[in-house]
Amino acid sequence: MTAHVPVSSGLPLGLSSDRVTRGTPARWAETTGWVDRDGLPIPSPVMIVGYVTIVRRWKDSKPEDITEHPLPDPEELNATIPQSDWDVGLDGKPRKPWALTYVIYMVNLKNGALFTYANSTFGAMLCYTQLEEQVAVMRMLRGEHVYPIANLDRRPMKTAFGMKTRPHLERLACA
Repeated sequence: MTAHVPVSSGLPLGLSSDRVTRGTPARWAETTGWVDRDGLPIPSPVMIVGYVTIVRRWKDSKPEDITEHPLPDPEELNATIPQSDWDVGLDGKPRKPWALTYVIYMVNLKNGALFTYANSTFGAMLCYTQLEEQVAVMRMLRGEHVYPIANLDRRPMKTAFGMKTRPHLERLACA
């Protein structure tokens, strides 16, 4: 399980940890690409100002988050909830309520707008781990205070349902 590895210390810009989503929720879908909550494209490039893993479940259409590290095992949390209480997933099967979720905080370089991307998909995990690895390498080369600047992009991904696309952050530079 990935540990809490922020670009900045804690949540971005010294924000308190009383809630995970800051600024505008960012979404990514194969059909729309990177968009905000209103379905409008998020301006690119962005500066990545933080990232973290959490454990999240949705209850009554609202997120319930566990942010304190070390994170509990989602499988153990799910074992305490009867499957009859689980939501139905897109495949028509019961979906586990608790999931490891990857959170990335991004800032629009033109106006300072903050966006929060949070997702638990395999594509989100690939996007997150690649970002985490690139930041670690750049920190070795340039020191601890590295803020990646990235274009919001997509990459192909092979799935059980054929080729799909996934979210990707194409790193341009570091500030």
